[in-house]
Amino acid sequence: MLVGLLVAIELVLTAAEAGLVGQPGLRVGAFMLGAFWPPLLVPGAEGLYPGQRFVMFLSHAFLHGSLGHVAMNGVILLALGKALGERAGAVRTLALFALSAIAGAAAFALLSSASGPMIGASGAAFGFFGLWNAWDFTARLRA
Repeated sequence: MLVGLLVAIELVLTAAEAGLVGQPGLRVGAFMLGAFWPPLLVPGAEGLYPGQRFVMFLSHAFLHGSLGHVAMNGVILLALGKALGERAGAVRTLALFALSAIAGAAAFALLSSASGPMIGASGAAFGFFGLWNAWDFTARLRA
């Protein structure tokens, strides 16, 4: 379901760029509203809407630069998400997605000097990798 949403968003943005739906600038507008913009964290900076500096910590994970980008993240999320969902449940897996995306944005803000936006669900995918590796490590310690 989650990966389906990511793909659906990307399909709409790609279709808009091809002139099939909406306006060709839809991706730029989506990035302006939902990408993670480090300059918005500077004291006194104002977003395009109230709360953007907080929303962007999660919304960036739903935006991708191309079908290939969302496919790479989607494969990881599907592969690991299935295993995590079976063990932890759907709600906890979605919570892990959100928390990992937020942590990825925070790490980007702390480590990057970029003024451009960050997009994609890679932070969430690495959160899935992290939990899966922690479970694997714990299982090997018990063996």
